[in-house]
Amino acid sequence: MDKSESTFSRRGLLMAGGAIVAVGALTVPFRQKIAQSAKTLFSSQPRIAGTASLASGSHEQWQALVGSVFAVGGGVRIRLAGVRALQSSGVRPRGLARDRAFVAVFDTLAGATLPGDLIYSAGLARSAPFQIFLSAADSRTPGRMLAVFN
Repeated sequence: MDKSESTFSRRGLLMAGGAIVAVGALTVPFRQKIAQSAKTLFSSQPRIAGTASLASGSHEQWQALVGSVFAVGGGVRIRLAGVRALQSSGVRPRGLARDRAFVAVFDTLAGATLPGDLIYSAGLARSAPFQIFLSAADSRTPGRMLAVFN
């Protein structure tokens, strides 16, 4: 009886599938711990943190950037004036990027104004470019913009 030339055998495929299932079963109970450890490692490494996107940054990361100047919308400069935590109405669902929601308050520089309720590409020298939704704060303060991070 001729044996077919095959790189995969049923036994090999079953063993590989079993190994994948076993690894998955072992990592599920530790998923949150693994994610937290990775997040801590990521934020503590300067060479890595310098390329991190602030789109998924925590309240503390944004708080540390108060006073920083961002370039948005093709060169308009805005300064991060403050970061305010939003009131929580209970336990946040698992799997969210942040442990709490917050509002980042920006002021445009050099008398510039930006239309509100639009998505802009934002950049900071220490971070990768990211998309941000900016809303006008109030008609009495045309240079103030808000971004909600949930």
